[in-house]
Amino acid sequence: MVASLPFKATKKQIQDAMSQFGRVSNVDMVNKDDQFSGIAKVFFQHPSSVTKAIQAGNVQVLGRKARIDYSKTKLARSMQFEKVPSNVTNALVSGLAAGTTANEVKTFFTNKCGEVKSVSLLSTKGTDEKLQALLTFADSSNVQAALQLIGTEFNSNTIMVRSLDAETLRRVLQTSPHQKRRIKRGLKPEGAKG
Repeated sequence: MVASLPFKATKKQIQDAMSQFGRVSNVDMVNKDDQFSGIAKVFFQHPSSVTKAIQAGNVQVLGRKARIDYSKTKLARSMQFEKVPSNVTNALVSGLAAGTTANEVKTFFTNKCGEVKSVSLLSTKGTDEKLQALLTFADSSNVQAALQLIGTEFNSNTIMVRSLDAETLRRVLQTSPHQKRRIKRGLKPEGAKG
């Protein structure tokens, strides 16, 4: 999470500033009362980039020093402003330990958030062998509950959760030369091919 951003900062300006730590996959700007709140959630393609950003502690955006924070409390607070649309039932969980199974993920999130219809594990390119999980929930309220688990420990790893609209889901399911993901056969998400 990046806080104390200039209110006039754009998504591209934030992405460009944060790219010094590694390839940025997405920037979610947090709004309050339909206005940019000065807080953005930045998602990197590789966990090592998150570590670099946290170690830096701040970043210059439009001449202003913005604070980089991985605090569970502040991230959870920022989620108060994010209302998951009623048609969104998918979430992406990152930071999962190597060896985590789809059934473990399904059980954990079902117990915490409600019905999980399907899970697919996605391996990320890199040496740390961390996994991501694509979850399809029964309802958007389950996704909202899952967002509250940001920063939670699962199998000795701290996890991140983000909601996925249709367009973001399509991008996640695509294989790119920069970050190849392999869908591990298990509990396959609805709409996934292959």
